[in-house]
Amino acid sequence: MKIFLISGPRGSGKTSFCNALVKTAKERGILCRGCIEISQRDENGIPYRISLCDVSNGETFLAASRPIGKRDVAFEFSSDAFSYIRESYIQAIKLNAISQHAHFGLDKKGKICLIDEIGPLELENSGGHLCFLEFVLRTKDPDALVLTVRTSLKYPLISFLVNREISINQICNLELDKLTISSACLDIFSFLEQR
Repeated sequence: MKIFLISGPRGSGKTSFCNALVKTAKERGILCRGCIEISQRDENGIPYRISLCDVSNGETFLAASRPIGKRDVAFEFSSDAFSYIRESYIQAIKLNAISQHAHFGLDKKGKICLIDEIGPLELENSGGHLCFLEFVLRTKDPDALVLTVRTSLKYPLISFLVNREISINQICNLELDKLTISSACLDIFSFLEQR
């Protein structure tokens, strides 16, 4: 499993990258599972509602909210949304294993797991996508694990992964402030084609 870190500051296009990756994977017939974070912001750009979209089926779940315009008020998180995304992924793996067994073949085009966005909750071992991420790291099911992260959290995320026995050689950092969205996507699809 290769881990691609898609890093960049707020507004650098991480979610746009995720949408492009999912769209292109579908066009190429590549299995892509996981979630995209959708933030709603007020007129000052302050997020007040965060939802998770399951890329497998398009379902969306409220993950966190706070009063509009209140940057100083902490988000109230819904663990149910994060649990749903993880369980959806686990069920999809089981169904895919049954399907592959029935057809006596493996998925030759590769599999992508996308988790948008890894943040302080995960890195401080206090929730968010933590259980989902640790499950994926244990199973090593996807060929490519794609994680978005803010630039300021890139090195803590690398440490988090190394502490879970991930080799630094398995990690590829793609910085969106230095790359275009299409070239970052191309790097991932090139890896899948060459594996």
